[in-house]
Amino acid sequence: MIAMDPAARLILEEGDGLRVEDNFLHLPSWSAEDGQPLTISRPSGRPPWNLLVTPLMNGSSDVSFRAVTIYDAMPERESEQSLLKEAFRLTKAELRLADQLLAGRTPAEAAESLGVSIHTVRTYLKRLYGKVGVRNQAGLVRALMMAVQPPPMSAQCAG
Repeated sequence: MIAMDPAARLILEEGDGLRVEDNFLHLPSWSAEDGQPLTISRPSGRPPWNLLVTPLMNGSSDVSFRAVTIYDAMPERESEQSLLKEAFRLTKAELRLADQLLAGRTPAEAAESLGVSIHTVRTYLKRLYGKVGVRNQAGLVRALMMAVQPPPMSAQCAG
């Protein structure tokens, strides 16, 4: 069974990497564990969808359903950076790395895109962890996503 808000309905109607078939959300790949960020490429060439998949337990130890929160990596960059800078007091370099992570890039891809070493990216990651109050990259991406697109304003579907 699937339920979705109007924003999710619009996203799924685009048919750009996500689809519903037989009342189930079908993802082109499933490589993330529940609760971990998942990046889905878009055939249109636009930046990928970023998803958070959260297990919904119905009073048992088995997952009954999953809630999927879809984040569009294309929000207005200036307002997004302003939100991140204000929320976490990030430097320009940290903001550039945060942008790369929100676009679904790995640390190695971010290093290449930014023209810095992987060691520099790891240093910035550690600083970001401290400023954002997380322990790992998955938690960092989740917190950054929540800061720029809080769940009430993002697309949600459960199924």
